[in-house]
Amino acid sequence: MTGPHPSVAAIRNAVRESLDGCDIGTRVWVAVSGGPDSLALAAATGYVGRKEGYLTGAIIVDHGLQAGSAEVAQRAAAEVKRAGIHTVFVERVTVGRDGGLEAAARNARYAALNARIDEVGGHNPQAPHRPHHG
Repeated sequence: MTGPHPSVAAIRNAVRESLDGCDIGTRVWVAVSGGPDSLALAAATGYVGRKEGYLTGAIIVDHGLQAGSAEVAQRAAAEVKRAGIHTVFVERVTVGRDGGLEAAARNARYAALNARIDEVGGHNPQAPHRPHHG
């Protein structure tokens, strides 16, 4: 068998498709939870970024809701760097209770992601409703 495993190829193709229309040199962000799905997405984004000429970065949100969450976030950051993405931010957020814990955590996460993207610039293919920023 030559080339990557079919599942690796599929996620790389999905990343390429989501970035279709972005210019070379676009800063592309991936949100990473530290779970296997988001780490696979980060690895694919790093690979596609290197091949297509994008500047890739990862944003990890530490909700602080579980004991050891800071360590989990740091392990995720290390894994992302091993996957070839070297611009990594770990954002610690405070989660309120409005709308229930899950909704409050989601709102805090999106606010942290959007604030970092607004500050640094770039595009988050996981949030296509957000405009591209140079």
